[in-house]
Amino acid sequence: MEKVKNRENLTCENCEFRSKSLFGTLCREDLAQVQPHKQLRQYRRRELLFGQGDDPAGLFCVASGQVKIFQVGIDGRDQIVRLAGPGDPIGYRALFADERYNASAEALEDCEVCFIDKASVLSLLENKPLFMRRLLQWLCQDLRQAEERLRQFAQKPVRERLAETLVLLGQAFGRKVPEGLKLEIRLTRQEIAELAGTVLETAVRAMSEFRREGLLGGEGRALILPDPAALARVARMDDFEILPK
Repeated sequence: MEKVKNRENLTCENCEFRSKSLFGTLCREDLAQVQPHKQLRQYRRRELLFGQGDDPAGLFCVASGQVKIFQVGIDGRDQIVRLAGPGDPIGYRALFADERYNASAEALEDCEVCFIDKASVLSLLENKPLFMRRLLQWLCQDLRQAEERLRQFAQKPVRERLAETLVLLGQAFGRKVPEGLKLEIRLTRQEIAELAGTVLETAVRAMSEFRREGLLGGEGRALILPDPAALARVARMDDFEILPK
């Protein structure tokens, strides 16, 4: 069960991730109107924010920590749809489509997540054109990523899919260190396998190969990419770019 903790010093206006969130287009007055309808919820590691089949009651926005969105397949196994970090909205497609969640959201680590009730979010959608535009951008991004995953699964063998998964994790959650690029997200090997669309045993073998080839370092879940560009070449990623952090 989630715990709710109100912190007066954490508002949409002073959130360091507001510019990348859905609320980045709102002015100070608009944000002040949203604030009374927002809760800061704390979730423990492995705690569900919502479950597949639940009815959406509002919009979630990650304030700190990492969240995974996953579906349970017909074989009973989890399949990670995407990962969400600070500034990322969660559950907006079901909310705006007025349908139940088709996936679950689970905290990968202790998280703080802002929750804005449904009526307030829908009011923004109806009255703030720039908010609508930002939402459309997120939806288009979702579609592009879904198309890319379909291409990846259809055209690439497991070794290339796993290499691409690690590179994308580096782009999203990497921090430059002397040894290379350290992933600032601690995923189990099972979760990495799910992201790559393969089974655990196959993922472990491929990761062992990467380690022998000097493409993967670190201990346990603290993974390091010594040479992300080389790993991207294995994945045949023509548009590879690591942004400095």
